[in-house]
Amino acid sequence: MALFEFYIYMYGDLDYSNLEYLGSTGNSADIFWADIMLTGLGAIMDVTVTISAAVGEIVRKIHRFSEKLIHSGREIGYDIMGTMINVLLFVLASGMIPMFILKMNNDISFITIVRYHIPYDICRFLIESIGIVLAIPVSILITSVMMKLTIRKVKKTC
Repeated sequence: MALFEFYIYMYGDLDYSNLEYLGSTGNSADIFWADIMLTGLGAIMDVTVTISAAVGEIVRKIHRFSEKLIHSGREIGYDIMGTMINVLLFVLASGMIPMFILKMNNDISFITIVRYHIPYDICRFLIESIGIVLAIPVSILITSVMMKLTIRKVKKTC
């Protein structure tokens, strides 16, 4: 979202007039911002929970913490990353199909639809993809620190 705000600061705001189903246009940027955050959070939460659960299970199986654990978490993250970004891409693409058909049936040209509606979806896709990519190292770091502390507590009580 910081990259999105930087883009808006450098190049000006998006043209929100094409969000035609909004009742009011006074808060279009806020609604678009909230839309990006809510749709991205689902994919980001899925990635972080999967990585945390996998790393936690590895620690429970081997009963110790090692540097290989961080490497294993990174490999799990890389496997998940490609799948989740593809899911985002195809969800956005499939969501555009009905809108394209509806607008083209109402005599709006294909070029006009692409020019005014595709930037929203590209922006949404890029922000959510970057969120997934950044969530991987953050979740590995947090999970590793928590597992290291948990193992220390268990060793102290034993």
